[in-house]
Amino acid sequence: MSSSAFRIQKDLREIVTTHFAISDSGPPILAVPVDDKLNHLRALIVGPKGTPYAHGFFLFDLTVPEAYPNEPPTVKILTNDNGRCRFNPNLYADGKVCLSILGTWRGESTETWRASYSLRYVLQCIQCTVMNDQPFYNEPGFAKEQLEAGLAALELARERDRAAVNRQTESESMKAVSDPPPDDGSSIAFDSEPPEHSASELITVKTADASAAPATTSPPPPVSAASASDSPVPAETVMLSLLTQQPKSVVEKLRWNRSDIDTHAAAYAAKVSHETIRVAVCDVLEILLGLPPSPSQAAAPPTPAATQPSPYEAAMAAATPACDSQPLSTVPSVAAKAPAPVYACGTYHHSLAAYFSEDIKQYFLQHFHDYVATCELWQRKSPCSSVPFTIAPFEGAGNNCAGTFNWVELRRRLFAIRDALREEESMIRRSGEELTARGDVAAQELLASACDAKGAVDWASALGDLTTSVSVSGGPVNARLNAFAWQLTFIPSSGLYEGGAYSADVTFVPPGGVRHNWTASSAADQHSMPVHLARTMPASSSSSSFYPPPPRVAFKQPLFHPHVNVDGVPCLSAVSSGPSGLEKGATMDAMLRRYAPCEIARQLATLFVMKPKAQPPELIINEEAGKLCFSPDNDHQRSFKRRARDMAEASTM
Repeated sequence: MSSSAFRIQKDLREIVTTHFAISDSGPPILAVPVDDKLNHLRALIVGPKGTPYAHGFFLFDLTVPEAYPNEPPTVKILTNDNGRCRFNPNLYADGKVCLSILGTWRGESTETWRASYSLRYVLQCIQCTVMNDQPFYNEPGFAKEQLEAGLAALELARERDRAAVNRQTESESMKAVSDPPPDDGSSIAFDSEPPEHSASELITVKTADASAAPATTSPPPPVSAASASDSPVPAETVMLSLLTQQPKSVVEKLRWNRSDIDTHAAAYAAKVSHETIRVAVCDVLEILLGLPPSPSQAAAPPTPAATQPSPYEAAMAAATPACDSQPLSTVPSVAAKAPAPVYACGTYHHSLAAYFSEDIKQYFLQHFHDYVATCELWQRKSPCSSVPFTIAPFEGAGNNCAGTFNWVELRRRLFAIRDALREEESMIRRSGEELTARGDVAAQELLASACDAKGAVDWASALGDLTTSVSVSGGPVNARLNAFAWQLTFIPSSGLYEGGAYSADVTFVPPGGVRHNWTASSAADQHSMPVHLARTMPASSSSSSFYPPPPRVAFKQPLFHPHVNVDGVPCLSAVSSGPSGLEKGATMDAMLRRYAPCEIARQLATLFVMKPKAQPPELIINEEAGKLCFSPDNDHQRSFKRRARDMAEASTM
């Protein structure tokens, strides 16, 4: 085995260990080899909560060179709506990922690739630094520090403009007094001082008379590519040149003052949030579930009127030294793309999400109400549908995020996906009955891992001291008929939930996940899947050796807990691994037992006795309970405890 392959295996083990064993590691980061090739990986990054990318499922393609780790991997983002959506200034619509440690963007000496960096570190950099709460400022020249310097320089320029206008006005007034022209009735009298104009407005200010003299202030010479190649031009110079040499439409689009910059940043975050739910959530789940595309997905993308880069991109390309192998002017245009297939939402790369299918579905069920709350929040802010996105000044044709807002439609799609997942759980149970009836080895192993010959479970032996605080009972609903359908009952004997009785339905997913009945007989049928796509759907991929499918779990009684949502779905990631050998550095076999029946029972029982965790925020899937529980206000904390006890009492009725 080569040193590169050995290092890749070590990096994959780090990803797996962190995902299974560390409960406070943040939103999931997963990676698996493609076709068992260690130098070609598929990765899933879940967007961080509190950002426009919150809970989105972003897929990446990693190609690892032979010289790794001395050379960085090549990373491409696959979640781009078939090349039509640029999710970030650093994540291009054509898949390019601009990151200094990858060598795709210039950086300081401390920001270049090092052999000590791992694959998880690369993915974590994208998750933490690129997918931030204000992606607008990721664009070079738009960083907050540069903008502050540019705004200060701009204010000085405006002061100079105003002083020049005042001097010119005073000079003309003195000349008129000393040598008044003959009165022909065409003079204009000012009752007050002439109005002030900004540097940008001076370019386009004209008098009512079309023959009047042009403005006396002339724009500075444009920044040339030749001069830019010698030395970098400061960001404030670039911004000033934009204000004084670009067409009026561009100047009106972005006036350089703080309020307008914040407005553009907020508008950019809003459309990224919309497209995250549309492309990185709804499209992904609809493909995995075999749902037909929505009308907005099936429609062909609009053809832009022009294929040139935006004025800002052109100015930045001219004002900064080349650092990319592909100049902005050669970014593929939307107009040059072939017509989108029936599944226009990016079917090909979403099919590859099947490597992480069950993890994606479980995460969606846990955070479903967060998606809905986001749609409802933005809908209240902007109740009108079909409002077009604001195109950011750094976005050009073919490399932008264009479209219209439709939060109502996204909310409808989210509920349809949840309903489909509930129906799918019934299908999983029916599949479990079939596997159990024919004596499948997976059914036998599942029962043997926890049950005796009669199908009963000795929970006192399996859970040890935990049973002194929580009484656990139950097991397979009917071991002879279905080894995959379980029901567990928890009765806490101490703590906040003392006296309650909670039943949880647990449906274990058969190996290989759920296979929907795709039909490829007619690619034109919206309910069918194209042949090439059906071949990319892994029935039982190599990912199963890394990520066993998590079970579907839901409490039947209301449980007021920060780590249990209002549908009764618990966040198992919030529960520490306990004494089952899942600590960091544990063997792979121990981590694969994460979803064994006894381990699931341990995690659910721990929810009743553990102190809820405030960090990372992804663990809080009941916002109301989380706000009360972690509030510094004592009254709020008492309210949380009172409501938790009230629901515990109601659970026994």
